[in-house]
Amino acid sequence: MIKIHGRDFEQNTVIAVGKFAILWNIFEKNKCCNNCYPEKLIEISNRLENSEAFQLFANALTNRAVTFNIDSFEYVQHQLAMGNGLRSEHKELIRSFMNSGGTDNVAGGLLAMYRIRNNMFHGLKEWSDLDNQIDLFVSMNEVLEEIL
Repeated sequence: MIKIHGRDFEQNTVIAVGKFAILWNIFEKNKCCNNCYPEKLIEISNRLENSEAFQLFANALTNRAVTFNIDSFEYVQHQLAMGNGLRSEHKELIRSFMNSGGTDNVAGGLLAMYRIRNNMFHGLKEWSDLDNQIDLFVSMNEVLEEIL
């Protein structure tokens, strides 16, 4: 266990979240020229193909929705978007990615990662629940490693 701010976290969780922070930093520098935004992610996705890593990530997103006992619409609307965090067309891309099991709409996968990154680093993601989200971070790390 690793104690952070008075709370014990699984070591694997801290490693996965830390790895995500580093991989996202590299991704944003190398693929987005230090200026990541949704349209740039959609542009990048046009050069990518779906893969097992994207499918794993879509399944992790779907499993998070199941954990909250909600469907993909509600998950994107209330867990990822946090109100006004995503435009409606971006929400639809993410839902399409999730509902395809990661075999379609890679743009939606990148947008979901961007949203999770924003939620995490702007304090919206529930930090005390990170141990229950390790699959989400591990799968995002696989996608980022593949892209890089």
